[in-house]
Amino acid sequence: MLAVAIMVLAGASNARGQDADEVKRLKKEIELLQSKLETANLKIEKLQTENEQLKAGRSKTAKAAAGDGFVVGTKLVGTVTRSWTANGKPVVVGDDMEFEVTKRTGKEFTAECWANNRKVGSEVEGTIEETGVVKFKSTKSLTEPNVNLVGVHTFTGRLDAGVLTGKTTKKGDPSYKGEWKLKVKKE
Repeated sequence: MLAVAIMVLAGASNARGQDADEVKRLKKEIELLQSKLETANLKIEKLQTENEQLKAGRSKTAKAAAGDGFVVGTKLVGTVTRSWTANGKPVVVGDDMEFEVTKRTGKEFTAECWANNRKVGSEVEGTIEETGVVKFKSTKSLTEPNVNLVGVHTFTGRLDAGVLTGKTTKKGDPSYKGEWKLKVKKE
């Protein structure tokens, strides 16, 4: 019986040694996991700070955009008077014009520009400065392709108190001039 008791005690002592090794391994694993958790928490804090900074910047941009009155959905209507020389004779044409901002990111915008009761349309891309200076160029035809429309007309003007005024020039034709006067359309 004494032999059995010695064997039980020896087995228990062996088990305690194995348990101690298992406890050491688990402690190391816990330390490693705690270190990883601390690193993850630091990354989360950094990302939260960056997110707050981005939100603050975005709201400033949105406020600036809203303040200049040139936000997505803004519609302006009015007239454009175009003049040029053809066969040595002056030509003057007046058109109704619709202009709607379709995209806005910071000072950059995209808009649809329609003339002749929406028979001729183009997409334009440009910028509006904090001072109200607006510049854009036609980038794509929204109606049948028109080589005279896309990429050759450049607008420079100003948006002030809901009125867009400015001039259009045409690449390759120094006689061409366009005079714009559009007002914000209240829906």
